Amino acid sequence: MDPRLTQVARELMSELGREGAIQLLITEDDGLVKKEIEKVCLGLSTGPQFRGHVLLALRTELFEDQVVLRSASELYRDREVLKTGIRSLDSLVGGDGIGIGEDGQLIEFTGRAGAGKSQLCMQLALMSGAPRDFGGLENGCVYINTEGNFPTSRMLEIETGLREKLQLQPDHQESSFSDKVIVERCRSADSLISLCSYRLPWLLEQSGARVVIIDSVAAPLRFNNDRSARSGSARDSLLFQLAKALRTVARKFKALVLLTNQVTDVFIEAHEERAGAIRLRGSLRPFAPALGIFWSSYMSARYLLTKDGPTSTKFFEVLSSPSKPAGTKLALVVDQSGVSETSCDLPY
Repeated sequence: MDPRLTQVARELMSELGREGAIQLLITEDDGLVKKEIEKVCLGLSTGPQFRGHVLLALRTELFEDQVVLRSASELYRDREVLKTGIRSLDSLVGGDGIGIGEDGQLIEFTGRAGAGKSQLCMQLALMSGAPRDFGGLENGCVYINTEGNFPTSRMLEIETGLREKLQLQPDHQESSFSDKVIVERCRSADSLISLCSYRLPWLLEQSGARVVIIDSVAAPLRFNNDRSARSGSARDSLLFQLAKALRTVARKFKALVLLTNQVTDVFIEAHEERAGAIRLRGSLRPFAPALGIFWSSYMSARYLLTKDGPTSTKFFEVLSSPSKPAGTKLALVVDQSGVSETSCDLPY
């Protein structure tokens, strides 16, 4: 920037004050701009091109402390990530873990019952309270349970296995990951929306947590006993309110919101296709994530979990993601120690 232009801009700010200088930037009255610039530019040409350069210099002086230019590599390097406890899964969901981003994220895990959604969520909840040196965020999470009783004993079992995988040193043994998991329960759509709109922001502010888990988001919305929520239009209204509340929380607190979703069978002929329908080899009929296309539009990424019959093997597949192409799949094992690969390759 030409030092003379910078000097003119500073003299304008001194003459007009900050608010007056801002008004000069946004006014459409070129005559006024010319008049004010000529006051501080005695003896200098004040043609249209010069005035444009002066306004650019003025904008820089006013907002240079608010303008931060960052490269794509810097944004990637500096972003916060939550490790999953599984190296190959970290690579699949974001390269080195689940990235939170400047505006937070809403990520959905969908699948039939027994596919491992809750097991993975409990492991992620524990990782959110793990030390940063081991891939955690330290501040924990808010875990909203909407189905049955919260499986506390199972979470403690996973924590024991996770500590062994991470090979924690003695100085880390005193702090319990599960102590940093705040559990909330709700059973209706109205209570879930109220919790996410009012209580959840307060919990995040008080605890410093950056992760929210809702397991599952579909249960109170699909099996709602409230008379007002029985019609399709009423359910759409509830979905909109919930999505808006979660999006607001994610942006305000730069939070990672993880949701589990159920699936619903899709009744179509074998030769037919329908948007969102998933056909698995050996499955009797196709299915799709519950809550519809409107809900899916709010998700930053969606992943499908399926199971291999009665075995402990599960499959984690990308449905939509900015990191990997749809259809990318990974085999996982759910056992007493939590979710892992066939051969565990921790610690980080």
